Amino acid sequence: MELVSKLRRRAADVDPIRIGIVGCGQIGSGLAHAINNLAGMRVAAIAVLDPGLGVNTFGDMGRDAAVIEVSED
Repeated sequence: MELVSKLRRRAADVDPIRIGIVGCGQIGSGLAHAINNLAGMRVAAIAVLDPGLGVNTFGDMGRDAAVIEVSED
């Protein structure tokens, strides 16, 4: 599959496709976890009314708390 090989190449080059997710309920969180398991893609941002949901999702995916930024703007 061409798509899989391109994603693997991006992973090897440490140049993943960065994804932003709006909403982090059951579907948004599930989508974030699915993307987290794909080589060559990563969740870069989560926009949600309750920032704790986004922080928890990043934490569940193994993201270091020191690199998670929260903005109220």
